[in-house]
Amino acid sequence: MLNRLKNLRTNENVLLAVDTLLHSKATFTNTFLLAFMIRTSLDNSPAEFITYKLLCYVGMAALAILLLHFVKKHTLTAWRLGMLFSIVQIIVIITLHTETTIFPYVLALVTAVESTLYWRPNMFFTISEVRNDRRLRFHSIRQILTESIKIVMPLVLGLTITESGYIQSAFIILIISVVQLLLSVLFRPSHTLNLPTHHPDVTYRKIINNQSLRRVLYLQFFRGIVVSGSAFLLIPPILVYQQTGSDLDLGFYASIGALVSIVIILFFQQISHHKRFARVFLWILAPLAVVFSAALTIFPSHITAIALYIYSVAVIESFFNMFVLGKVQRSLKKQLGGNSFTLEIESISEVFMCVGRVVSLSALLFVVNTSGATFLPLFATLSAVLIVPVVIFSHSKKKAPIEGEIIP
Repeated sequence: MLNRLKNLRTNENVLLAVDTLLHSKATFTNTFLLAFMIRTSLDNSPAEFITYKLLCYVGMAALAILLLHFVKKHTLTAWRLGMLFSIVQIIVIITLHTETTIFPYVLALVTAVESTLYWRPNMFFTISEVRNDRRLRFHSIRQILTESIKIVMPLVLGLTITESGYIQSAFIILIISVVQLLLSVLFRPSHTLNLPTHHPDVTYRKIINNQSLRRVLYLQFFRGIVVSGSAFLLIPPILVYQQTGSDLDLGFYASIGALVSIVIILFFQQISHHKRFARVFLWILAPLAVVFSAALTIFPSHITAIALYIYSVAVIESFFNMFVLGKVQRSLKKQLGGNSFTLEIESISEVFMCVGRVVSLSALLFVVNTSGATFLPLFATLSAVLIVPVVIFSHSKKKAPIEGEIIP
């Protein structure tokens, strides 16, 4: 691992470090914030947290377009502002405390601004700073680092919440967010960022006339439904917390899931040079997810069935993050003329993915509000079936021509 890090350029190492710290914070703002909002809600329901996530994605979809001009003109500044809003997000959580469930829209707005300002430039820097021949290695290292921190952080946070309380764990995340902002100062773009803003009609025609770009947007929509911020990933922590009621148990299962993810990443590295094997593995994952989800439907209260479902979700998320996200970024880099259209297309793809997330979470919210947790296993099974369209759209035998030189 150390040799691989030495072979990466400084900018790539900074991106790796910043992303790793961000994912350590995500453990808190997703898994444990979910448990906290369930615990402080009037009827011990995850509905308030699901509503919060829905509002986040609606805000992110809108801001991806509204803040596009600012992000293009001040890319590096926007990236660092995103990290500053990450600090603000934790301060809002600490300030609202038990009233977070009453004012989820306040936290959702701050989270949407933070995510938009951070991820739009981050995706651009990942595309522009990492060469295609180094992209798989970069994503592999990033996944291993982020999953490694996900092994440690859930246990640390779960133990801290159990022994000292939720606010104490929030202060740990606040310190991590400050360190992340300080690290970003080390990042120096390898070329001058002077990105022209294109008229919406020009961008629209570029998408309409390029089948590969349209496929990327379809793929992002289905990723949002299934494997990126979707209900499919939200169901496991809900089930564990409802069965155990323990933050420590929640952290334990999250840590084991991260360990499983690392094993899958290492396996993917071994088969990545054999594209046919990678696609076959994708087709194996889809029915396995359906099988484990169906087992959960039959044994909804059995902790073993829940654990198998959690691990299958971890495998799917890791493999898709490696295979599908890498494919999306390679496609964007190949099909766009230089870097000038990258942020436009990436912002539009974010809108498609957020729409998929909203569809998925809206369905989950409907299930929770009408039947509580009774039909969550059945909903998980239906969500697993939707993995198939993602697999289909992630594989295309047609290659569109490269339209121009790409800045390495």
